[in-house]
Amino acid sequence: MALARYEFIADLIAKRGRSCNRVLDLGSGEGVFVQYIRDRCPAVTKLVAADIDGMAVCNATKLLDVSSGAGHGAPGASSGSIQPREPPLELQACHGSFCAPDPRYAGYGAAVCVETIEHLD
Repeated sequence: MALARYEFIADLIAKRGRSCNRVLDLGSGEGVFVQYIRDRCPAVTKLVAADIDGMAVCNATKLLDVSSGAGHGAPGASSGSIQPREPPLELQACHGSFCAPDPRYAGYGAAVCVETIEHLD
């Protein structure tokens, strides 16, 4: 079931092209969907995995091979870059919630909540 969701959303992101080149995954868990998009949507230039669970963010940082500490000024964030890749890809994993407005979440072409569906009643 999760793979079908991943494929559907990856296809939508790919079809939108440059208008979806920055993707925010809210409630990302350990970053599995971000990893999926990283490997299948080469037009994406920035991917952010955000989760309220600090351990999940730590695990996402490891899974995505994101260097710790750069953060680009965002509290609780880790970021990195995969090279070589054209266009270059910026990856971030950060601690945060989608329940409250957060200025770090502005400016994205797509915001997804793929891993949160299991928690909805």
